[in-house]
Amino acid sequence: VFFFKQKTAYEILSGLVGSEMCIRDRHQAVVIGRIVECKNEGTQIHYEINDNTGTITAIDYNGSDPDAACHKNYKFRHYGYARIHGGLLSQKSGGYKLAIEMISNVVDYNEVTNHWLNVATAKCIRKYGALSEE
Repeated sequence: VFFFKQKTAYEILSGLVGSEMCIRDRHQAVVIGRIVECKNEGTQIHYEINDNTGTITAIDYNGSDPDAACHKNYKFRHYGYARIHGGLLSQKSGGYKLAIEMISNVVDYNEVTNHWLNVATAKCIRKYGALSEE
């Protein structure tokens, strides 16, 4: 059983991963956002996902296998919303990319709303140290 912590692209790209996550799931994340670009790179597919906090690259290492379990519930739609579960890959230049373990279409837009609430809460906590009534 894998446990994933929902993160924003901003948190991943800025290296703000790990501090509030338990050791077990430190290198796992879930990102929900729009697929703004998709590039075939040999046997890999590189997706650019924008969740309105930033854009992160997610790499599907099984991209050349249409029957791979990681994307059997996903049909690519440019600018469509997707949920990506994956492992964080540290980059020499800083920040992270996401190695896709599972990708699926978002069909319930309440999930996008919930993501935005998580983003707003995270920003408030970063700015004020806790939720504020202001």
